[in-house]
Amino acid sequence: MKNLTDCRMDLEAFRVWLAHNPDMIGDRTARILYRNCLTDYRLAKRRVEKRKKRPVPSPPVEKVKIESPYLNVEEAAAYCGLAVRTIYKNRRYIERQPGTRKLLFKREALDKFLATRRKRR
Repeated sequence: MKNLTDCRMDLEAFRVWLAHNPDMIGDRTARILYRNCLTDYRLAKRRVEKRKKRPVPSPPVEKVKIESPYLNVEEAAAYCGLAVRTIYKNRRYIERQPGTRKLLFKREALDKFLATRRKRR
């Protein structure tokens, strides 16, 4: 792919060549070459215009995390320093939020679970 400057220079060079060779104006090959130069120029111009229209990415916005008294399974695993699977296996031993299908745990319940949990040797 040619850039816009190269296409513009090719087009100008072709026009100068055609001005010095007026007998080639009606030639089929000259018309095809001119049309190809013009097409390349138009495509390059479109690419440049698209780049100009592309929106400038805005700086990342920091997400404000609302501190909830409840932690989901992934957060609970990170809080306890355990694998997610371990939390799922021991969910019956950890007090959780009733009335929700989602497993939600309080930090106090997780601390209690960690205190009563057998330590591996």
